[in-house]
Amino acid sequence: MNYTRIWTKNYGTLMLKRAQGKLPEMESSKNVSKILGKVISKKNKILDVGCGVGHYYISLKKRIKLDFEYVGIDVIGEYVKKAKILFKDEKNVKFSKGDIYEIPFQKNSFDIVMCNNFLHNLPSIAKPISELLRVSKKYVLIRTLVGERSFRIQEVRNSKWDVKSKTYPAREFKDNGEPTEYNFFNIYSKDYLKSLILRNVPNASYKFVFDISFNPKAIINSAKKEGKLQNATTIIDGIQVNGYILMPWTFIEIWKN
Repeated sequence: MNYTRIWTKNYGTLMLKRAQGKLPEMESSKNVSKILGKVISKKNKILDVGCGVGHYYISLKKRIKLDFEYVGIDVIGEYVKKAKILFKDEKNVKFSKGDIYEIPFQKNSFDIVMCNNFLHNLPSIAKPISELLRVSKKYVLIRTLVGERSFRIQEVRNSKWDVKSKTYPAREFKDNGEPTEYNFFNIYSKDYLKSLILRNVPNASYKFVFDISFNPKAIINSAKKEGKLQNATTIIDGIQVNGYILMPWTFIEIWKN
């Protein structure tokens, strides 16, 4: 599925700097590592789907003192190349190119599967959730946007006037009203997500945890540094906001009983 256009070179550079320690650790990375620290066992295998350049591994290594094996996959080949270079000396750490719609591993290959800050950007999530559950032996952790109702949102990419050529590099909308370039910013209802989980694993247990365990100042400071990026966020009344969109970040913990 061709959905790679939703990520940009700027985003990849930003994540690389986080993985290198040149930018502060993401608040969501901290929380992911804390949650997994409570469920992981020695020698567990972790699969990170949508791993980027491996910035989540930094947080896992920092807080989880048990030995574990980490595998990261991402559909963007350039991210994978950078991750392989950055972590080439790390033991039990591997990166490869892989699509969440067809995860390149057998059933029950990993003890823990995680997918964070990714599903809301996809055009559909039924197959991705099925794949996450398929390759997991016992536990899946997802962080995405969850509400009481579902909203399908297209975030149209800005087109700015080019002073030199006196043209728009890319107009925001085609003549038929369709956006020229966009990414999804979807919010899914708990009921829909529950149905997808139980469709694939009828006896699964699950828990939704609204993610408010973050340092607002850290996100605001990060937004200032990322101000040139279209999707830089801030905090209003304790909730992360992207443009005009409230972001109900939620962890979904799933146990395959």
